[in-house]
Amino acid sequence: MKQDATGYVDPRTTLFLGSSTCELPLPAPDDLQKLLNTAIISSSGWRFVAAESPEDQTELLTGDAATLAWLMASAAADYFAEASLSTILVACDSRPTGPQIATIAIRALLARGLQVRYSFICPSPEVMAFAAREPELDGFVYISASHNPPGWNGFKLGGSGGGVFDGRTAADLATRLRGIAADMDTLQELHQQWEIVSPRETAAVLESAGIWKEAALQAYRDWTDLIAFTRDSELVSGLCSRIKTEPLGIVQDLNGSARCDSIDTELLGSLGCSVHQLNPGLRNFTHAIVPEGDSLMPCCRELERLHQQDEQYALGYVPDNDGDRGNLVIYDRRINAARPVAAQEVFALSTVAELSWLIYSNQLNMGSEGRLRERAAVVVNGATSLRVEAICRLFDVEVYRAEVGEANVVELAETLRSKGYVVRILGEGSNGGTIVHPARIRDPLNTLLALIKFLRLPPNSAGHTPWSIWADRCGSSAAAADLPGVLDSLPGFQTTGAYEDRALLHGATTDHGALKQAYERLFVQYWEKERQRLHKRYGFFSYRVFNTEGAQQRAGMGSEYRTGDQSGGLTVLFKDDSGIARGFFWMRGSKTEPVFRLMVDIATANPADEQELFQDHRALVEQANRDVLAATAERD
Repeated sequence: MKQDATGYVDPRTTLFLGSSTCELPLPAPDDLQKLLNTAIISSSGWRFVAAESPEDQTELLTGDAATLAWLMASAAADYFAEASLSTILVACDSRPTGPQIATIAIRALLARGLQVRYSFICPSPEVMAFAAREPELDGFVYISASHNPPGWNGFKLGGSGGGVFDGRTAADLATRLRGIAADMDTLQELHQQWEIVSPRETAAVLESAGIWKEAALQAYRDWTDLIAFTRDSELVSGLCSRIKTEPLGIVQDLNGSARCDSIDTELLGSLGCSVHQLNPGLRNFTHAIVPEGDSLMPCCRELERLHQQDEQYALGYVPDNDGDRGNLVIYDRRINAARPVAAQEVFALSTVAELSWLIYSNQLNMGSEGRLRERAAVVVNGATSLRVEAICRLFDVEVYRAEVGEANVVELAETLRSKGYVVRILGEGSNGGTIVHPARIRDPLNTLLALIKFLRLPPNSAGHTPWSIWADRCGSSAAAADLPGVLDSLPGFQTTGAYEDRALLHGATTDHGALKQAYERLFVQYWEKERQRLHKRYGFFSYRVFNTEGAQQRAGMGSEYRTGDQSGGLTVLFKDDSGIARGFFWMRGSKTEPVFRLMVDIATANPADEQELFQDHRALVEQANRDVLAATAERD
């Protein structure tokens, strides 16, 4: 381990690792309240602009950001200490400000008498695999702002279960954070504890970072083997043999993310896949961090170039900075070009692949009448396309919905497992995020491995492949699977993209309850006026309103079906004459960004249907927003 004038340098990456010294003045409560108002505090984590600007890619942490980081780390340390969680892992994604915030977090944890392990730059699935697999660890502090621009940073907190804390604990932590910020006596006590931590204590943590990084990598390898292959070496051997005769090439556009220093290339190569890297160097940010839209085009172009030279290259993926999200690109033989796969389609592909895998591996058993002998479910967020329900009906699998947020779908899945359900796959179709049990976090590697198994596993003892199982369910006559063919076999739906500009409503009221009440009133008028047109053109015969809050979904219109600040998701579900869901209008205020998100989903192959319905939906939301703002102005 090298130390220079500014601190320690990681020999593995040659990047700044952290410093054994750090001075921060005691902040005043009024100043902290102002700073907290600039941060995003949600169940998904705590985020703030850490550099001079959101797009700044320098290592320099602003004074305000350092103060916020100290407050947040101190609140986390206070919680861990009270909960008797004594050994805490600290890690960060590849944002340049991460090591400075890690230094602050390490010292804050030491100040509360906790043991600290530091594994430096890791993707979040690696961190959470390590937390789940390493008996010594009681919790983690992960320094990341997920898909926000590189000048942002923040904290994700969790225990030893392999995921972030649930919504209830996250809410308690947020209350603790705000309480500490407002209490001068507590601030003074925490600051005094902070100041007496010796540089030697911090240095000892930094000097052992390489050991813990290697341990994290090994835990991630073991965890991924358990999730994807149930540690079945014969299955892996059969898959490798099939890939040898039917090669598969994959393009990675890691875009400088934390996945640049993880197991991706090694693991895919061990299966026999040819792997081509694009932008592999840590912090080599060549496009926006969020893996949507234009950010997928460099991978598309590279995949297209490689496919023209070698047809085995058929698939690519692009993760976000902390490596838990990752969307796909494919070479589509139908158009002789590479193209992105929409986030909703990515999740649908994963659902098909994993449900087929469960039957292939005899974890689910289908009776002669097409009914499962076990109870099985898929858990999704409220903004996931109804395509998932259409897929699951073919497998006799139920679908349950929670509010947007990874912790919410994980909590609901655990509840269902406690009731005897098999819940293998869960996640958030709106962003392509696939969680495969026993993982509690999205992981693009699990998505890739699900598809590789689906495309390349040899026949099982009954003579079935995962593809043949799905082909039998959906009625496809294709003898072999490729990704364009699998996409063709999916039920046809058109869905608003979560990150399209038209899906974002800026300037909305902060009174979500009033907005939803106004929307419901306007929607009833809209339905009475347009119901015949909606039935004739789209097949909508009836509707029902659902409210999602945390892991709960309540059916009913009106504020009595919502609680608290009423900031959960609202869905108007449309059914046809036979009671089958045909589409929905959806809305929810983001808890991580200052926007309100809107979405429409409809069972159709015609994009114009979704566009027309979206115009109706957005017009209703905009009018409801105007009504609420006008009423607020009149009261004031």
